[in-house]
Amino acid sequence: MNWTSDLRGEWLEISVEHDNSCKAYVVTHKEYFLPKLPNGYEIIHAGKKNSTIDLGFQGDDTGDNISDLNLYLNELTVTYWAWKNAPQTDFIGFSHYSRFFYLPDSDLTDRSPENYTPIQSRKSHILTMKEAVALLQDCDIIARKVTGCYMSSYKVRDQDKSMFWQISKKYIEKNSPDDLRLLKLQNNGQRMIAKSAFFTRWKVFDAYCKWMFAWAIPAVREWIPYVGNNWPRSISLICEEMSHVFLMRNNLRIKYVPLLDGPKESTPENPAF
Repeated sequence: MNWTSDLRGEWLEISVEHDNSCKAYVVTHKEYFLPKLPNGYEIIHAGKKNSTIDLGFQGDDTGDNISDLNLYLNELTVTYWAWKNAPQTDFIGFSHYSRFFYLPDSDLTDRSPENYTPIQSRKSHILTMKEAVALLQDCDIIARKVTGCYMSSYKVRDQDKSMFWQISKKYIEKNSPDDLRLLKLQNNGQRMIAKSAFFTRWKVFDAYCKWMFAWAIPAVREWIPYVGNNWPRSISLICEEMSHVFLMRNNLRIKYVPLLDGPKESTPENPAF
């Protein structure tokens, strides 16, 4: 076992004795043309409970779910669904309909159709489950390269004046008081890991979900009566910032892999890849 201390003096257990089962969930809320993805990827319809269309995929509205909160939490409703309902695998990953981790073609040994999705313009391919497992042998999480903080996330907080930030801060402080200090440290550097796409071990994923949803769900539910049409994604943006805080507070070893950020629209005549 490998044990790593978080900043509150507690301990997060990370198993290094594992099998190689890995599953990745692709979050989508609309029709989008995708190539045949490598084995192990499954597309999930986000916010299906309130959706007016049926995409023909598994929805995030079965079992224990928060699909009704998708307008506010976005892809996190799929994260919650997988945490509560998906079969537990040794490793788990999340991508978006237009965002996938990728590696140079030179790194790939298995080019069989079920394990190879080329990205023609980059001479690269979508990360496979086998590659994800191999990369995670000496790290705790695969994430996109650190980027600058979004200006929109700063607007959300608006120097502590906004109602949604006040509500979020109340629950963050109640759940883990030191996280606000870590958030301030992160913001001083104006750097973060965004987009909520990652691969990790199930034990890390489980710890992340317990920590994130302990404050995010009650904060959203308290905030809904006040939101109207103003900034419905506000708490989702705060959650993106807080995801980086989770990495900091647990001293997780991060391996950075490039993330393809494709167009928002894709059709068979004009595919994204």
